[in-house]
Amino acid sequence: MQPYLFLSLLALLITIISLFIEMDYPFVNDILEVNILGIFFFRYIHLLLAIFLMTFLCFFTPNSLGGKIYLIAAICVELLRDLLGCCILSYYELLMYNNLDYPKNYHPCAIVFFREYNHIALSMMGIIICINFYYILLKNEMTLLYKLCTGLIFGYIFVSHILEIKNS
Repeated sequence: MQPYLFLSLLALLITIISLFIEMDYPFVNDILEVNILGIFFFRYIHLLLAIFLMTFLCFFTPNSLGGKIYLIAAICVELLRDLLGCCILSYYELLMYNNLDYPKNYHPCAIVFFREYNHIALSMMGIIICINFYYILLKNEMTLLYKLCTGLIFGYIFVSHILEIKNS
């Protein structure tokens, strides 16, 4: 099976399971009053991106087009998080809950599975993504200057995000 198809189906399965779990343990009194299709869409995209970033080395070779896509995606995710102060996909997913008042660092798809341990799980996911990023950067055939600049930019954004979490 193609890796992209497998990751897409895995994200779809996890999204469906998370919605069933949320129906049993809802964030709101009546889950049917929220925009369930919007929640499904943003949660699916969020999980697809997270699974791709965490499991890349299991399905792809670092020195490929997929490796370059990974580097760009990881930098874009961290840069958007740094610029906006939150995960943009979580933010849009929260908007589908009819303007419930949640903090910007609230991740509904992580809360569903990890509940009060979601910050630990998200930190572990971030560490896995960081390890993957630097391994792919090391194995990719790029000039040393490009590797150095890319690594420093990602490292700065990642560390500033970790320090922001620690201080909040």
